[in-house]
Amino acid sequence: MDVEKLRKYEHTLAISGAAVVAFGIWSVVKAVVYFIVIPLAKVGADLRETGGVDFESIQSFGITDRGLGYITAISIVLVLMIDLLMRFYVGRAAIIEGRGRKKSIFYLILASVMIVFLGISIVRRAIVWFIPDETGIMKDLMDTAGVSQILDLTSLFALIQVIVSAIMVRRLREQLEVS
Repeated sequence: MDVEKLRKYEHTLAISGAAVVAFGIWSVVKAVVYFIVIPLAKVGADLRETGGVDFESIQSFGITDRGLGYITAISIVLVLMIDLLMRFYVGRAAIIEGRGRKKSIFYLILASVMIVFLGISIVRRAIVWFIPDETGIMKDLMDTAGVSQILDLTSLFALIQVIVSAIMVRRLREQLEVS
């Protein structure tokens, strides 16, 4: 009975690890497509209009809306690449542990940190949906992000599943070794 449970959790751990990697790839693809579809000058102008950036001080350096769009795009892609590397590490470690090899607990700690940040991001976006916006820019952005919100929730559940499955695999392996 415990061997069957162990196999079930190992399989779940490997599948959840693959999902974590897939969602990391999706987040990069989503950002790249967004910046291909939306002109970078519009991204910069939207940032200026929402008041999130002190545009006067930025203009003193000779940066235009388009330049601000480029800076934003590069920053977001860099953050997403770091996110992808972390997801790749967590997902690969989960797959390896799901296949029967023991891994360090570091990937579970990293997955926990990712859960916290992803959870904060999801809650923040949900709150923005309900805050009145005079310009309507944030509301337009959030309306187009509905599908992304659902995918981020699914990604969050995949990370949670990695942690739960890894804990169960470790406990069941311990029980089987003792008996």
